[in-house]
Amino acid sequence: VEQQLATLKPADILIKPQLGDLGSGDFNRAGEGIKIGEQAAREQLAALQQLSVDSAQYRQFEARQEVADRVPIIDFIRLDNQSRIGDATILSYISLQPGQALNSAQLDKEINGIYGLGVFQTVRYEVLEEGDKTGMILHVREKSWGPNYLQFGIELSSDFDNESSYNLGVLYTRTAINSLNGEMRLGLQIGEDPTAFAEWYQPLDTASRYFINPRVIWSNNQFNIYSGNDAVAQYDVTQTSVDLGFGRELDTWGQVRMGYLWSEGDVDVVIGPPLERNFQLGQAYARLAVDTLDSVYFPGSGRRGGVGVIASRESLGSDANFEQVLLSYTEAYSHGRHHLVGSFRFDTTLDSDAPLESRFRTGGFLHLSGYRPNQLSGQQVGVATLAYYRRIVDSKFLPSYVGGSIEYGNAWQDSSDVGFSSGVLNGSVFLGADTPIGPLYLGVGFAEGGLGTLFLNLGPVF
Repeated sequence: VEQQLATLKPADILIKPQLGDLGSGDFNRAGEGIKIGEQAAREQLAALQQLSVDSAQYRQFEARQEVADRVPIIDFIRLDNQSRIGDATILSYISLQPGQALNSAQLDKEINGIYGLGVFQTVRYEVLEEGDKTGMILHVREKSWGPNYLQFGIELSSDFDNESSYNLGVLYTRTAINSLNGEMRLGLQIGEDPTAFAEWYQPLDTASRYFINPRVIWSNNQFNIYSGNDAVAQYDVTQTSVDLGFGRELDTWGQVRMGYLWSEGDVDVVIGPPLERNFQLGQAYARLAVDTLDSVYFPGSGRRGGVGVIASRESLGSDANFEQVLLSYTEAYSHGRHHLVGSFRFDTTLDSDAPLESRFRTGGFLHLSGYRPNQLSGQQVGVATLAYYRRIVDSKFLPSYVGGSIEYGNAWQDSSDVGFSSGVLNGSVFLGADTPIGPLYLGVGFAEGGLGTLFLNLGPVF
């Protein structure tokens, strides 16, 4: 800016609005900037009028603009591909064909879809003339900071007595491993629920509609059985699983997935009646997921939901036959700095006969915040949550929020126990920040009966 100002000459006109604390990132205050800018321009009206032209000259200018603004007919399309993604994969997002008129709005939307692949630093187009032909060149450049990425997560929780839990995780992702934009992920978590996994996400066609997603997972989890607020049993479940998933993306808003999950492991008692056994699971599953939230970390609009069905069968290699249904839905609203997110989850075992290792779990921030993460388990789980948060810092580097939540739900062993009257009221008060290494949440959770937790989360919770 200083270099540009140094080029000004006495005949030039400089309009300098007094913006005060209004910054380039204050999009929600654009109206204030417009008014300030208009006022500053009107103060220079006498100088600006010296640049005006008469009506005849202005009509000539409008005629030239009309010619320049005519929508061009595109005779050829070229791709300047500076990435490892195949040309066919990139061009599958572009509907424009030679002989068609350029639709800038549609092309901008399709370029956003290319950005959505997550591997490009810039995607832009230019229209040019070559002889008597008009063409469009699409320039794509891969991110200079990829294709290897690391993400970190922290989950710390402590009740108001002596019980505490923690999980520390790291996730490695490698993008663009082939021309169809396959991805590989390796994850490791230590702490209360140690986990290790490897997965491969591979589109099967250039438009990334169909995909396979095989995964291998090792985990060790603790399952608690409660009577009221008291844990009467605790079991340690260790298992190794292979998940063979196949599915179809539904544009940019959803996904259908089905597959086969096989697991084997063992159950050891920590507290309670003796129970030591080995197990095997063989399950077929199908899921429909919808996700249009505008942010994974602090959503302000959109929705996310899903329905899933799991069928465990001896014919598929399982020790037991049972069926489970999973339902969830989240909707976000915002007005200025204020955000409201409502959600519910209900998972049920149809005949309440799933073995210990297949029971559902809940607990932790926004999932019954008065309990430690995954402290509750049962054949059925139901949670409804209403969270409010307000942006208090507008910094691009560290936007921050303050908020709270009201939650109601429980985990039940028998379907006959499920009901509004048997739920537990929970709530939380928290501070949140969208940090360069992920979303950070710090707060206090409460549950009726005097239960409470202090929690620190680094990673998505919505």
